[in-house]
Amino acid sequence: MSSDQEPTWIVVVSNLRATDLPVADPSFLGGSSDPYLTFVCMEQVKATPCLPSTLNPVWHEEKFQFTLTGTSLNGSTSLFVKVWDSDVISKDDLIGTVEIPLGSFPRGRQPNANECTFPIVLDADFIKQRVSPQLHVKIEILSQAESLEEITHEVWENERASRGLTGVKWSYTNLQANERKHWSTDHGRLSSVKFDAITPSVPKGYTAGSWHYVKALGDDQGWVYASSFNGPWYKKQSLRTSVRRRRWLNSFVKEPTLDDNEF
Repeated sequence: MSSDQEPTWIVVVSNLRATDLPVADPSFLGGSSDPYLTFVCMEQVKATPCLPSTLNPVWHEEKFQFTLTGTSLNGSTSLFVKVWDSDVISKDDLIGTVEIPLGSFPRGRQPNANECTFPIVLDADFIKQRVSPQLHVKIEILSQAESLEEITHEVWENERASRGLTGVKWSYTNLQANERKHWSTDHGRLSSVKFDAITPSVPKGYTAGSWHYVKALGDDQGWVYASSFNGPWYKKQSLRTSVRRRRWLNSFVKEPTLDDNEF
């Protein structure tokens, strides 16, 4: 890198969970919420899946990266987080917000980086509830080289239901012509009937792990359900759900290089 070239930093957000959220969907049994998170950092936007019926959501294996140049990462740079409640009938409710100043975090990989806790500032509609909601998150600010030590790839498996006298049958062969195919990227911009057409090849100098679906996001087999591929997504199917998908992950780890004196 030339001396006049600005360094690139990768803000890595992981270990996501929230605790003691307010009830957004009251019921006779006390009510719950269907929370999800959105993140904004320097016009880059990310979002978690919706986790139904929980006031203490945990997003297993979720990891987000935000790319910042040297001048855009300074003492005034913040990561803005919004906590939402998904609503099928009306627009989603804003539960609360968090601003995380990034200037206080050290640069470079921290072997013992700890989880940080931030209070969630409740929206006016939820202030009266006697809760103390918090966002728990791990944040690292890595150099571009450090961020490439482990590369995580995801692929989504998609199916549609067919309903008949014998019940509900799920299959990718039920997918409609204008929908994403059996395997796709998150938003369906790329899709194929072949798994290998969507999954990347292992980069030179990397060792691949094994592909596995993320069970924690969905039912016992990792499936989440919705009325369409636009979501929102739920752990359990209902009479309204017509499509389902599950997330597959794999990590490519960079192989260590030997110094000359190690031969």
